[in-house]
Amino acid sequence: MSSRPAPEPSEEDEVVDLEDDEMEEGHAIDLEEEEDKSLEEELHCSVEGLGCWHAVDNEQVYLAPSDAFECIRDLLRAFREDVGTSRRVHRLLGKWDVVKQKLVPMLISHRDDLDDKCFQILKLMVILTMPVNKDTPELDTHLQYLQNYKAAIGLNEDVLTIFMTILDQCVGTSLIITEEPSSSTQEVVDDATKRLRAQQQELVFTLVRNLLEIPDPRPGDPGFNPAHRNLQMTMLQELYESGFLDFAVLVMENALSGPAPTINRNKQLLWLYFEILYHACAKIRPMDLITIDARFKPDLTALINRSILTHAASRPIMTRHSRFGKRVAVNMSNDGPSSGVTAGGTTTKQLIAGRQRHYRNKLVDEAPNVFQDRTFTDVDVGSKVPTVGDDPGGALQEVISADGGVSMINLAVWEKFLRSFASFIVDMIDRVFAGITAAVIKAITDSEVEQEYDVVRALNFIAWALDFQRQSHEYHVAAINRDRAAAVARANQAGTPLPPPVELTEMVIDITSVEPALNVEATELVARQLRVHSKEAKSLKKGGARNVVVLRALLEQIRMIRTCLRSPDKETAHVADMLLSNVLYEDVQTQLVWLCKTGFKSTVADPRVLTLSSDGSRYPAHHCSNHRCPMPG
Repeated sequence: MSSRPAPEPSEEDEVVDLEDDEMEEGHAIDLEEEEDKSLEEELHCSVEGLGCWHAVDNEQVYLAPSDAFECIRDLLRAFREDVGTSRRVHRLLGKWDVVKQKLVPMLISHRDDLDDKCFQILKLMVILTMPVNKDTPELDTHLQYLQNYKAAIGLNEDVLTIFMTILDQCVGTSLIITEEPSSSTQEVVDDATKRLRAQQQELVFTLVRNLLEIPDPRPGDPGFNPAHRNLQMTMLQELYESGFLDFAVLVMENALSGPAPTINRNKQLLWLYFEILYHACAKIRPMDLITIDARFKPDLTALINRSILTHAASRPIMTRHSRFGKRVAVNMSNDGPSSGVTAGGTTTKQLIAGRQRHYRNKLVDEAPNVFQDRTFTDVDVGSKVPTVGDDPGGALQEVISADGGVSMINLAVWEKFLRSFASFIVDMIDRVFAGITAAVIKAITDSEVEQEYDVVRALNFIAWALDFQRQSHEYHVAAINRDRAAAVARANQAGTPLPPPVELTEMVIDITSVEPALNVEATELVARQLRVHSKEAKSLKKGGARNVVVLRALLEQIRMIRTCLRSPDKETAHVADMLLSNVLYEDVQTQLVWLCKTGFKSTVADPRVLTLSSDGSRYPAHHCSNHRCPMPG
């Protein structure tokens, strides 16, 4: 750093003799401590050079000195030199809360210079918010810092306004750069502008992706703040109201169309857009979006029902599935011994009648599976319509206040947001789901995945979209049949003519938009992943968790095909019959039978493997028995 004093000549020429007998035992540790102390001093000087708040005309104004952006370059240089898994620079800057105290006010105060100063600030924000690895030392501390970043950036309306201003500039400029050398000065300037706009757009989308990937804090985590309990849903609401999600769909639609799609020239953008959509959908269950009208009735009955759900959620419920998703559950009775069961940890302790029993799960001790990884966000698909007495989940759990009651204001806010978000999901599936799914499947088939959970996210996204499309259609058809039955009953009672029959188009499901999730490529992807992980079904470390992900995608494919087979439209039923033939051709029945056999003992394997594999094998077998067609295997 520029502020670091120059070393003395004597210090510069001094050579440490490692073979000296007088070398102390802890000298190496002292050198590391001195190096850390020197790094901390340099970073502190750079952070202090970013500016501070000043009182100007009785108003607080953030002022940055002339060399503030030199300090930003010093910080970027420090990140490049920070190699390894220690993340020392991230830890120090997170400890000082640099994003909230320095970078966000600095970005807002320099909003007039988007091409230079804001660009450098965004680069530093992107590096600070990059996803953390599950093997990182002091993971809880780093997650706490990332959650603070998420609250400071993602919930700030001024910052989101700056994001939209940058993206608006990108809309007015064609981002396709000519590969031929430019002859005129104007063409060179235009290419430089296009390159800058493309970098700005990628920076904004990368920053939003990083923020959405940060998990919400849980009670008991270090530095837990109840205000940050629902960060993901609150940020999604801010992104939707600012128009960012609609703009992301527009950008993806433009990238997936045209003679030279941008998405084919930059595979990183493909996963960037895909992960934004994945994290936007993962937190909300499809059934919560479909049954908004039934679940958000602002009357006394709804409030009483939600109070019942809250009381049920406060009671710890232990099932055979809880070992794979829960952390700790404690059951306490008024009369009798108390029992505590720790799931997902290294030791299980149970106290029965004054005796202690310890159980050790070696598989869990080795490494957590995908569902126990705190850096991964899973989806919830296949949910049934909620009734009174069920555990609240998804969006309903977000609106329940901490004191056990439900606020009418929160209900109104969430009802408005979820209703709008449901329209956004329908629009997204119609416009970009087919293109983005086909591109993702092609990238996985060509072995172009980079991150650990890319395949898992792709399968989860396919399952989520198919579940939403299928249940939306079934809910719509059930509502039509219910309304017609009521109209027929009223007509019979009044002696009036019966209402006209329902049009065929209202009863036929549209599978055009989700066809890439059901075609041959998608079927081969699911079958290939099933063959890879089915032999490791007993392993919690790999196969057990991955099999749940693969089986969920396969089951949603089969359920969608079954719904299409029941369609009154002969063409849709014929297409579904061919899709089911593709599933049977991949010989998934043999793998499912093997999983039913290996997943029978729930003490070793994830019990969901047995449930999903049995359901997945039942539907094709029932269809083949009805049509008298042979099944492979």
